Amino acid sequence: MVGTDNNTVERYVDLLVKCYVVFPLTAYSGNLRNEIKKGMKIHFHDLGIRNAVINNFSPMSSRSDAGGMWENHLIMERLKRNAVLPAGPRPFFWRTCAPACSEVDYLEETDGKLQVWEIKSNPRSKAAIPRSFRNAYPDNYDDFLLS
Repeated sequence: MVGTDNNTVERYVDLLVKCYVVFPLTAYSGNLRNEIKKGMKIHFHDLGIRNAVINNFSPMSSRSDAGGMWENHLIMERLKRNAVLPAGPRPFFWRTCAPACSEVDYLEETDGKLQVWEIKSNPRSKAAIPRSFRNAYPDNYDDFLLS
């Protein structure tokens, strides 16, 4: 928490979106009670600007935020790919907090069908789609586990 009014933060984020510094991913919801419906995740168009804001230009191998940077990079590349498609898919992330919090990093919806990505920066990490997502959306998605 930074102690700033929510409306002020929303105005700052809106300005950064309009200036093409960041882009939001909205939360996907099938109207289950425990899903986060109004949330968004903010990603940077240019990770160099992100690194300048936090004043960290260390190599990826020594960074504690390498996973977030890798996720941001892959999602940005996917959005660039989808921008040239005639009818590109709608991008989202998914999060629930009941009974335990779990998240899907990125998903796309095309004609009611979901494609789901779980992104890991460490190639030794085991990527898995959360059980809560698989239970909520059985047979309605294809999963892609990226390392």
